Amino acid sequence: MVVCSHFSLSTVVSGISAASHNFCCTYDLLPMLSFFPQEHDLLGRRYSLGFTFSFPTVQLGLARAELTTWTKGYVCGGVEGQDVVAMLEEAIQRRGGMDVQVDAILNDTTGCLLACAFKRPECAIGVILGTGTNACYVEDMNKVGLYEGKPPPDSNEVTSREYSQSTCSNMFLSSSRLW
Repeated sequence: MVVCSHFSLSTVVSGISAASHNFCCTYDLLPMLSFFPQEHDLLGRRYSLGFTFSFPTVQLGLARAELTTWTKGYVCGGVEGQDVVAMLEEAIQRRGGMDVQVDAILNDTTGCLLACAFKRPECAIGVILGTGTNACYVEDMNKVGLYEGKPPPDSNEVTSREYSQSTCSNMFLSSSRLW
């Protein structure tokens, strides 16, 4: 069974305690996640979560990404430089009542590119025009400066450019490896 939902994080408020608690509870993320399995009859079983995170990160694995900096007016202390997937999973465990495993994290442009590439494998560019403006494209890993180590031969990576609030002066580079 494949079920998808989109939640909008409309309120930005200050956090209270530990960074992961601030990160997840401040933006009403955990109440939304706990409501989802009830609404879609997923209680009593484990489900996988694909996590779209629309902020610049350094992606360290399919389900590991460190927040580079908050953009778009969001502020939540103690999150920058941290693995946001680990923080989300910690908060889910602490809340209890949900059997959720985060299997992937990506930003919105990468999600846009991959959704198109699912039907059209030649798709190589994703663009988001919204609160922020970002674009991503498929690049030869030998040309990507953020990759550590020797890249596998003939491998590609999705490189994402985050233009905070539509200004090129605040450009951040995120890198998402296609595993």
